[in-house]
Amino acid sequence: MAKKQEVSTEAGGAPSIAERLAELRKLNGLTLEELAQRSSLTKSYLSKLERGLSSPTIGTLLKLADALSVTVDQLISRSSRVNEILHVKAGERIPFSPSKERQATRMKPLRRSDRTRQCSLS
Repeated sequence: MAKKQEVSTEAGGAPSIAERLAELRKLNGLTLEELAQRSSLTKSYLSKLERGLSSPTIGTLLKLADALSVTVDQLISRSSRVNEILHVKAGERIPFSPSKERQATRMKPLRRSDRTRQCSLS
């Protein structure tokens, strides 16, 4: 029978990176396999990270933060606010994929001629 290793919290009672990773994955409704696909990491490596058996590199943290739609700071933060859950009603949600409305409101880059006019002194 394999021993289950408990993931310890960091000093001050803040959750460890392993605990935050597992929590964020579950809050996003993702399995280890789904997160592995999104982050281009292996399922076994993610399992080791969540159990605290391995430590992530900065590159790994960047991939995980992107896959979980959070910042690296939110992933590694020692803040007690990590456990807070934000409830957003269905009608108030912003879609992840760009809609026609969102694309229309995006700022368009200036053409070279527009930049020249802005910079000139008249």
